[in-house]
Amino acid sequence: MARILMRGMRGSDVGDVQRALNQANDSNFPALAEDNIFGPKTNARVLEFQRDNGLKADGLVGPKTRAALGIPDGPGPGPGPGPGPGPGLGPGPGPGPGPGPKPSGAVVPGVVAATRDAFAQWKRLATLLGVVVTGPVANGGNLVGPPLAPLMLADPGISLLKDVDRTLAFAAARGIDLTFLAWQGTVKVPGLPWYPPFAAFAGPVAPPIPNVPSPLIAISPTGTTLLSAFKFKLSMVASAGGVVDPATADQTMGAIAQQLEPFFASALLTTMVTNVMGTGAVPNFAPPAVPAGPVIGTASQTPGGMQ
Repeated sequence: MARILMRGMRGSDVGDVQRALNQANDSNFPALAEDNIFGPKTNARVLEFQRDNGLKADGLVGPKTRAALGIPDGPGPGPGPGPGPGPGLGPGPGPGPGPGPKPSGAVVPGVVAATRDAFAQWKRLATLLGVVVTGPVANGGNLVGPPLAPLMLADPGISLLKDVDRTLAFAAARGIDLTFLAWQGTVKVPGLPWYPPFAAFAGPVAPPIPNVPSPLIAISPTGTTLLSAFKFKLSMVASAGGVVDPATADQTMGAIAQQLEPFFASALLTTMVTNVMGTGAVPNFAPPAVPAGPVIGTASQTPGGMQ
């Protein structure tokens, strides 16, 4: 079976998908560059094609999407269970094939280790931007960071897996990425006193100063709910739908999710948000009558401030 493709992946098989999409009719998007890179434009075209052809619009290019595009999927994972005990004794044909191959014991620890490593890389690259500063108080902002799935798929814990192990791990990475991205979009600074000197600054413009370091959970009060085992499992199982035997997917994704919840709960408490540099003007600064006043400005973080 050919590998399941998703955003962030590269290879000639991605180019095959791009060519097939360019040959498809009635697209609302311009032609894709056939560069073998599954980027945001390719992802948008895949989602459009899936919706237009009655497929599950999940951005994953698996057997059904390949078939609709006219791309050979390669040999399957192998035949199901053999016939019954003898002529006339076994059951008749059922509604579909039996359970597929079972995963090995490498999937769960491989995905969990890859998630931990991907989060460590995310911390080095993530930034908090557009925070509003009013006196000593910081509000709002947007947390921006790389998607986890490409980082996970490059990890040996996943990249070396084969067959059904690989399929499950790829679906898990996609589900984890979507859950994490949904959480990331909710992160805002909820009125924290990050800049005490800005309460009354003696000057027309305050130079950049760093915030009071705070744990990541302080700007993500709903983080433990959004990064719960339930949320992770729901997203991972949905990503595996139609690709892996449902019972196998449910069991594997559940085991992964149970390990991810305590990891992220600890990460939210121990990861410190630092070096969010605040600056701004003092609008009412008018010495000697008003020698000091509150700073009104913005704050942003450079990569590496999540420690």
